[in-house]
Amino acid sequence: MNLVNNSQRRRVWLVLIGLIFATVIIVGRLVAFQIVQGETWAERTSDTVRVIAQPKRGTVYDRNGTIIAANGADYSIGASPDLVYQTTELATALAPILQRPTYEILGALESEQKFVMLEGRVSSEIAEAVRALPYKGLQIDPLPRRFYPQGELMCHTIGHVDYDNNGGGGIEGYYQQELAGEAASAEINISPLTPQENVIAREGADLVLTIDRTVQFTVEKHLEQALREHGAPTGTIIVMNPNTGAILGMASAPCY
Repeated sequence: MNLVNNSQRRRVWLVLIGLIFATVIIVGRLVAFQIVQGETWAERTSDTVRVIAQPKRGTVYDRNGTIIAANGADYSIGASPDLVYQTTELATALAPILQRPTYEILGALESEQKFVMLEGRVSSEIAEAVRALPYKGLQIDPLPRRFYPQGELMCHTIGHVDYDNNGGGGIEGYYQQELAGEAASAEINISPLTPQENVIAREGADLVLTIDRTVQFTVEKHLEQALREHGAPTGTIIVMNPNTGAILGMASAPCY
């Protein structure tokens, strides 16, 4: 008795042919990958890039834990022209946000470069407005920025930090090495066949001052009043704890 009819035989042959076809494709791809493209992939396994990890700058506090100097961020706005498909619409949308003429932005978006910088440093509000646009090809990167929540309080004492994270004057300059930390860099193999390494920077140390913000505020107000009353161009007041020598307030005027 024949238990396999013609329809079943056809199905078996179709399955066998499909398996043979898939096997040929897999073997062909392996041959192409290992033999034909072998040298190309071997070269790619040696491709490396230098990766630099930037540290976070330490925070400065007064004696009571009030933040005197901290870290914020600005943002750079760039674009990859190859990935922008609606150049006119995007340029028109960016112009009022970046406060630049539409034709300038359009020229950048239609350039033959792989990447163009549209704005080097903008606020977080502008970055959020750009991020909300429904267009592809934009790139928004954070840029570290030092900010001072107390405004001009302790301006001479605290000093300042430039965009390269270098402290200038005052505490920011004197304790630059401790506050800045140390960047880390390494040559990383970018091949997908190679395990990726982590590059970890040494973060900057936090700094707690003996200065009391309330005392500092009072000192600066009295100094400002004294300069007005006596018509003096400059002045300095220092308040110290006589028992310990700790500086509780230090003010000079005028500010920067």
